[in-house]
Amino acid sequence: MLAKQLKSLREQWKIRQEDLAVVLNVEKSAISQYETGRRVPDVEKLAKLADYFGVTVDYLLGRESIGHDGPLSLPVSNRLIPLLEAVHTGYPLLSPKNWQEEIEVPPTLKADFVLRIKEDNLSWVGIHPGDLALFEQTSAPTPEDILAVGLEADVWQPSLRYFVEQNGKFSLRSAHPDYEDVPFTDHYRVIGRLQRVIKSPPSLQQYQAILHSKDIYSRDWHNTIYKAEQYGLNSKKTLKLLESVSDFVKNTL
Repeated sequence: MLAKQLKSLREQWKIRQEDLAVVLNVEKSAISQYETGRRVPDVEKLAKLADYFGVTVDYLLGRESIGHDGPLSLPVSNRLIPLLEAVHTGYPLLSPKNWQEEIEVPPTLKADFVLRIKEDNLSWVGIHPGDLALFEQTSAPTPEDILAVGLEADVWQPSLRYFVEQNGKFSLRSAHPDYEDVPFTDHYRVIGRLQRVIKSPPSLQQYQAILHSKDIYSRDWHNTIYKAEQYGLNSKKTLKLLESVSDFVKNTL
């Protein structure tokens, strides 16, 4: 009965297993085991669950049927993760050698370090200089991840790029028309996968820069469309021509 009651309460109040695990100071897997009946919380944790959901222990155990007020807002301490300034090769990534300061984050947030954005290469997806980017540490990227990555040197600055796979080849991509894709090679080192962005208030200069880039980008495409029309190419013919050229290039490589 405990398993059924616990799962019902958690889902009713839309509480994630990982958040409940923080309240009890256990692993998320323990909550899953409680809810399937493979494991039973001890007396102390049972009492804490009852207090958290505003019910009695007997209610959790199915011995009585009563109403409940909902989960309490129990205080949960934040944790500190480092804000990296630069990466010194030869030191562990999270070594104080690489720190600038520490940032408080919620304990449930899966993040190991922070970078302060210095470039505008992802501004077209809303990530701007001054924002704080929170990363989970990893060296094994997955296509479509936004990575903290850079050319490894004695001391190097990581930057943010999309990790893209096309036709079996990997590249690093910005979200800005002024930046071209960069082939991903063994010279690059991946240190993290983006989890969350803490925004700074956007500046007027950022807005003006976006308008300027968009104007240039639109003008370039307008010129391309105009030239295609001069050659008697409509959108379907242009697309077919591009596909033919792409197939030819792939077959000759």
